[in-house]
Amino acid sequence: MVRIGLVDVTTSHADAFAKVFNIEKRHEGFQVTACWDKDPIRSEAVAKAYGIEMVATLEEMKDVDAVMVLSRNQDLHLEYATPFLKRGLPMFVDKTTAGSLQQAVALYKLAKRKKAPIFSASAVRFGKEIEEAKEIMKQKMGPIRLITASGPGDLIFYGQHVFDTIAELVGRGARTIQNIGDEKLNVLKITYENGMVVVATISDVGKLPFRFTVADEKTNHTFVVADHGYYYAKMMTAFVNMVKTGIPPFDPLETVEIIDTMFQAKASREKKGRVMKIKGTYKI
Repeated sequence: MVRIGLVDVTTSHADAFAKVFNIEKRHEGFQVTACWDKDPIRSEAVAKAYGIEMVATLEEMKDVDAVMVLSRNQDLHLEYATPFLKRGLPMFVDKTTAGSLQQAVALYKLAKRKKAPIFSASAVRFGKEIEEAKEIMKQKMGPIRLITASGPGDLIFYGQHVFDTIAELVGRGARTIQNIGDEKLNVLKITYENGMVVVATISDVGKLPFRFTVADEKTNHTFVVADHGYYYAKMMTAFVNMVKTGIPPFDPLETVEIIDTMFQAKASREKKGRVMKIKGTYKI
């Protein structure tokens, strides 16, 4: 049996993921067996709900074969991940991947050095609506010239949902970003090396849906990602496959570029809409 440990179970994602393995039992031979949170009341609640051992410290989480780091605070991810990556354990890191580009690079460098399979993502990128859109793009559309996107919430904590979806659709290649919005309403223009343009709104007002339009020269396709049950389950399938094969579900450099882009979007906003360059090349 592959024993999975959950690190920092503050968010509802801990419940969603534990449910997939321990209640629905979707993956034979995989089970969440341990959890830790700095809040012992929350940790105990998760442990009781899903039949998991609650450990008092990270050091006590020894009898696990794979780990999920789920903290809401992205600045803690590298710290929480480090002892398990040093053991070479397969790992999923919830969004937002890291608190800076430097932290993200350090996370993936450590994983590579210790040969620990790792991926980090928004669950939204695993939506069935995105699978359908990619098939339409493949069968019926030419090169994508424009993507428009929207999503709710804060730029850094929720923004990765939007950026991950764009990466799932078209991959890497972002080169500049401009944010003419404010802290509650981020309005972004991203240019790509192939000439494609993304216009995205990430908003703390209006409860915007995860809505996307992809357009080529002649036509377009619009979709809303809304089936959260599907994308949570599909992301856990990706995790299981990675544990089995040692191969992440997508290029880790996509995630590093996403983190770079998000924090450059924040910098652009702070600099009153200045166009910021995205590094594009990363050594991990």
